[in-house]
Amino acid sequence: MSIQKNQILSTLLFVKKHIVKEGTAPIYLRITTANSRIESSLGRKIDLKSWSKKKQRAVGQTTEIKQLNRFLDHLINKTNEIFQLYLINNEYLSAEVIKNKLFNLEEENTITLLSAAQYHYDNNQQTFAEGTLKHYKVTERYFVRFLKAKKKLKDIPLERVDLKIHT
Repeated sequence: MSIQKNQILSTLLFVKKHIVKEGTAPIYLRITTANSRIESSLGRKIDLKSWSKKKQRAVGQTTEIKQLNRFLDHLINKTNEIFQLYLINNEYLSAEVIKNKLFNLEEENTITLLSAAQYHYDNNQQTFAEGTLKHYKVTERYFVRFLKAKKKLKDIPLERVDLKIHT
């Protein structure tokens, strides 16, 4: 399989030093794919003296720091698992999709190109002539072939479809 643009994943754990309160700063996770980037607070804070920017982890031997580092390791591993799952399934991938899966956030009902085509076909079966309906199915097959051959995807969110999709 050829490498697609969206097959790149980068994660970064960092503290926001400009939001320091009482010597502690919030820990953030930045997820970057080739086509998007998103930052999310982890809901955890750490003393700035206990954070290693280089290691992207807390430093120290206390139980609290060890638990925090296990949590951060688990988060990064889960992010990588989600990324690999989407690659294996040839599904559209963005930093926001990974974040939503990672934190079990309710995804909006994303309308995809193929689901929109199916919806339009289903809602017009009684209205359109049989020949027109056949043309809809042929067009849908072309969509499927195009996405598979050119984009290496099974489907794509409708909001990602624009005049540049053919490139």
